Amino acid sequence: MDKSQKYIQMCEKSGEIQTKWVQGKGDWFLDENGVFKCCVSADYESAIIKNGFRITKKEGIIRLSKYIWLPRLEQLMEMAQRKGISYEKSIYMFYEWTKMPYDELSGQPRKIFASVEQRWLGFVMQMKYFKKWDRDKWIRIF
Repeated sequence: MDKSQKYIQMCEKSGEIQTKWVQGKGDWFLDENGVFKCCVSADYESAIIKNGFRITKKEGIIRLSKYIWLPRLEQLMEMAQRKGISYEKSIYMFYEWTKMPYDELSGQPRKIFASVEQRWLGFVMQMKYFKKWDRDKWIRIF
């Protein structure tokens, strides 16, 4: 599991991914204090975490705390699946994508992204949402 600062930043800035988070057992996330946590059961705090925010109410005051979901490798691979394309074909498409030029400065995704999770997140963001990572944020490519 990639817990690097780069992966955290990539995940945090992938709003499309964060809003799709339906919390489940084994999910990793970063709480508002920067502490890594793992959901230990399917309903772990599920009633109070929505769209990446923990909602609490104390003494009539509602508080929102931002959580950052860090998708696991198999979750990213599942996100990459497209209707009508086999799992094997999807894996092959990812493999071919890692060898293609990503940008003019750094070359291929396998040279830009340090972990397999970073590569799969980059693949999902490009193929599903037409965005590329520019070392600071996701930018729309067309």
